[in-house]
Amino acid sequence: MNKITILFLTIEISFKTQSGAGIYAAELVRSLSKCGIKVIVIAPGVINKRDVINKNLIIYWIKVINKPLLRIPSFYINSFLHIQRIIDAEDIDIIHNNEYAGLAVLGRKPSITTIHHPAYKDFKNYSIINKILNISDQIIERYIVNKTSLIILDSHLTYDLLLKTYTKIKTKLHIINVGVDTNRFLYNSNNNIRKLYNIPSDHLVFFQSGGARSKRKGSIYLFKALGKLKNKYKFKCIVSGVSREVNWNKTFQNAIIKNNLQDNIIISGEIPYKSLTDYYSAADIVLFPSIFEGFGIPILEALSCGRLLIATDTGEAKYIITNQVNALLIKPENSEDIYKAISELLSNKLLRNKLVSNSRKSILDKYRWDIIADEVIDLYKTLLNI
Repeated sequence: MNKITILFLTIEISFKTQSGAGIYAAELVRSLSKCGIKVIVIAPGVINKRDVINKNLIIYWIKVINKPLLRIPSFYINSFLHIQRIIDAEDIDIIHNNEYAGLAVLGRKPSITTIHHPAYKDFKNYSIINKILNISDQIIERYIVNKTSLIILDSHLTYDLLLKTYTKIKTKLHIINVGVDTNRFLYNSNNNIRKLYNIPSDHLVFFQSGGARSKRKGSIYLFKALGKLKNKYKFKCIVSGVSREVNWNKTFQNAIIKNNLQDNIIISGEIPYKSLTDYYSAADIVLFPSIFEGFGIPILEALSCGRLLIATDTGEAKYIITNQVNALLIKPENSEDIYKAISELLSNKLLRNKLVSNSRKSILDKYRWDIIADEVIDLYKTLLNI
């Protein structure tokens, strides 16, 4: 069999930020290339440039207008102008579209699309302005769902939501989870997070990955729970991320003030991907109180680091977490459940020891990126009838 050559289109590809779609793209193409698949990536860049990463991985950076509302349309236009030349030059077998990146090029080759979460679901949690902007995502999604040959959903929830909207596409849908780099996400006892933020030794450290980004991360419910908890414990809660929704930052800050947490919340901004392990390692408890997630990558990252974790039942959480075995699983949008779960962990040493003992080993045999890459390759072979 000749080597399969994939054209992978993505709006984001990065090991530097916490962006789920960007990390998915970077980890997947690297793993595919290690498995012998030749991967040609098209992604937004500052200038048009061809980078050879290794013998099986090449990135074409497509120049875009790096301004809000212009970056993605300019990527669609410029990738459309370059795409046929790249397909011919690289002898492409399959187009793999990450979310909406392949809008302008689907149909030229057999295609697979990864959808991380349906556009219409975000619509529920957006402000009026964001709802208006979201309409275009819904239109694009409908086009891509109809145009692509096969669709990868990274969670059972995404599968159910997409099938509910597009009832005739069941044969296209395949669940392949996101993975985690278990060699990168290891507990690091030498992390310097307490020193970095001057956290006293008698304070607990909580960590919420991405909590400052949007309403759906569930920070409002978390802050209400922490406001009640501060009467019993000394703690600092590090919340990462930068607001991605209109008016969200104001709501976020007001919730901190309303619950009298000004001295307890540390807003870190976006954390470089390479530094995430230190934040997980520093946390006495990792908190993931999301209202909605397509998957929930921080769950895998926290468990891979062997940390205590409290997560809401959204995305793929209930398939990764066995409640009271490797983490605590609670209902979304419920501050009382968050409070009770934190209190239970802090008061029950036997439970803490049990969860830590099971956390990392619960994901090692299912969520490594090499395992995920093999599942994706099987789909490529199905599409090519080999």
